[in-house]
Amino acid sequence: MKNMIITLAGLVLAAVVVTGGADYFSTEMIGRKKALIEVQTGFDRIQQAHMAYEQANGVAVDAGSWSTEMNRYGGLPSSVNGWGWSYGTNSDGEYACLSGVVGKAVWMDVIREAGLRFNLNEDQLPDGLTTDQINAERARVNKYFVNTVCGATSNSYPSGYPGTFVATYWLSK
Repeated sequence: MKNMIITLAGLVLAAVVVTGGADYFSTEMIGRKKALIEVQTGFDRIQQAHMAYEQANGVAVDAGSWSTEMNRYGGLPSSVNGWGWSYGTNSDGEYACLSGVVGKAVWMDVIREAGLRFNLNEDQLPDGLTTDQINAERARVNKYFVNTVCGATSNSYPSGYPGTFVATYWLSK
């Protein structure tokens, strides 16, 4: 009888884990949280190295030598889940990007969530602003966009999975 109860309890536990009913057993959830932290700290690290470089040299980082310069001035972050870092400039300013492929929509949520702290918290806007005023403030303040190209200034997410993404963080805009 005791063995039967232990066996039954084990089967129930296994069923809960297999069906995903217990997130605290989910290695994927732990992996997503780890990736979120790595993406956020990666952009922070690039921002710090970028600022240190510009303070020391008085000019923007050259796109051709950015990885070398970032390593000299604070270190380039490691890749996250095989996603790679890059840097670029255009008429809008300088930006760092993280790009790669996500296999499931939940991983896209990690990429979106990673940038929330870089963007406008619309709850802090004064009441009574028009839609145009809100959009102008969003364009001025927002520094993080997820799209399919590096240097994007708007969001556009993959329509299917696996899907390619590029997260752009504006270092100067």
